[in-house]
Amino acid sequence: MEAKEKAYLFGLRTGDLNGRRDSRHTIHARLSTTHPAMAGLFIESFNVYGRCSMSPDLAYLPGRYCWKLLARLDERFSFFVEKPVQIPVASSSFFPFFAGYSDSEGSWCIYNDKGRAAVAFVIESKDRVVLIQSALELKNSGFHPLLYRASRDGQSDSPKVRLEVRRRDEVRTLARILIALSRHREKIAKMKLVLETEESSWADIDPKSKAFKQSVAAEVASFVGAAEIQYNIRHSRAVAGVVG
Repeated sequence: MEAKEKAYLFGLRTGDLNGRRDSRHTIHARLSTTHPAMAGLFIESFNVYGRCSMSPDLAYLPGRYCWKLLARLDERFSFFVEKPVQIPVASSSFFPFFAGYSDSEGSWCIYNDKGRAAVAFVIESKDRVVLIQSALELKNSGFHPLLYRASRDGQSDSPKVRLEVRRRDEVRTLARILIALSRHREKIAKMKLVLETEESSWADIDPKSKAFKQSVAAEVASFVGAAEIQYNIRHSRAVAGVVG
């Protein structure tokens, strides 16, 4: 596995992915999602290394459904067992890492600012050290990120930290870098819209942004709906089997 590939996967693991050792030589990577784009990213990233499976399940929120994905991997993925608490040491691996982390945790924002299309890149998480180190790497690359405490979870003493890039030219520069490294098709599409803002007014971008949001919402609804159907079919069969 080449260094850039490992750095990208390291970024995914730093975000939403879970990992655990299933046996001496087997590592499991796991993900729960309601977004087909994230499921596609997971399969694209891991099916070359091991067998991937996807099953419907109940989501964290009551009455909601999701898909759970599992990849059975080998010892090369021992770095997945523990959640990373800092970024890769080598600066040359930072942007591949940050692409994976962004695909997992980042948000690209487009909004109206007095008739102009304003843009921003945001990551908010409890990964305090990771965000501090990422901000330093961004500064070393010429960016001017903002970093501050965002909120405190009512059920935890750990505050969330928010990293933002808001200068229009810097957001577009970051998009140009990460679009070549990203595997998340929703975020790739959003980055393309971010890059369009350089030459377009808010009046031009607004309908495209709304159409994008509607398209994503429809895909998510269909994906979640399929999970609900498949979950209920499996559950009813299991109950029938017990009763029988």
